Amino acid sequence: MKIGDFDARNLAVAACLLTCGCGGGGGGGLVVGTPSSPSYDSFVGLNKNITVQTTSTAANFTYNTLNGIRADTITRDAKGGFGEGGITISYDAASQTYTIHDGPNALSYGPADKDPSGPGPSQSPFETYFHQVGNNLVDKIKAYRAGSAGTQFPQLSYATFVVASREAITLIGGISDANINARVIYAIGGFETVRSDLPRTGTASYTSYVTGAAIGPDREYPVEGSVSITADFANASVSTALALKSGGQGIGNFNGVAPIDSGTSRFKGDLTANGTTQGSFSGSFFGPQAAEVGYTYRVQTSIGTVDGGAVGKK
Repeated sequence: MKIGDFDARNLAVAACLLTCGCGGGGGGGLVVGTPSSPSYDSFVGLNKNITVQTTSTAANFTYNTLNGIRADTITRDAKGGFGEGGITISYDAASQTYTIHDGPNALSYGPADKDPSGPGPSQSPFETYFHQVGNNLVDKIKAYRAGSAGTQFPQLSYATFVVASREAITLIGGISDANINARVIYAIGGFETVRSDLPRTGTASYTSYVTGAAIGPDREYPVEGSVSITADFANASVSTALALKSGGQGIGNFNGVAPIDSGTSRFKGDLTANGTTQGSFSGSFFGPQAAEVGYTYRVQTSIGTVDGGAVGKK
């Protein structure tokens, strides 16, 4: 027997085992197929205790109930990448309560805190909660509806999006004259796509939703608009386009491209307008095969600095 003949026969047997599943005794050989996605928890019907990291952006300011926001008191946390803001979201299954952990602050909300007069799912993707903490602290939370937003909004199962504020009230001359120290948080977290489950070929577009606010010298200015989010998995990148409005008026158009981290499903990049950097965004993919996506952003607009977030679903 020639060595070459022996090698050739063994190579043929190996090829059969790998591709055909052939083997002795009724076909018990090795079968190679496409691996299935790992199992992911979901915020729909969640019945276990969990804690997730977030991408976040936050601002602090003081306003007077008679004179509005004091411009000299506005400060903002540094805008970092996913998990770098230190804000986490946890869920306690026994009490059905979520808690936003923000440094020394813990903002909790559950069924008893829900505002019964809040907008319905056809009007807003958020449910509204109010929680009184002591005599002078009030928490206000808007939490994205898990799996039940109106049909014009992305139906999220693996990502969650919260807009939360804590207000500390100090009376000066009665209830009509008070100073309120406020902190506003935009945070998006969830069950992140495992890196090995992230697609490596093709592209994906996401049906998306964006919101935010500009904190001005007299009040908060709500921000809405349109957003597109596209993933290029073959080149490991995410692109987005924002067209922001406030009060029905355009306040800026921005574009961003971010690389997907080589070890996770997270990304971080700049937002530009007319070739000039005006801000940044950071986020992650969530669920099986990057089913959902979300990011928070901070950008300079025609009405000032806007903090906000965007989420999407394939």
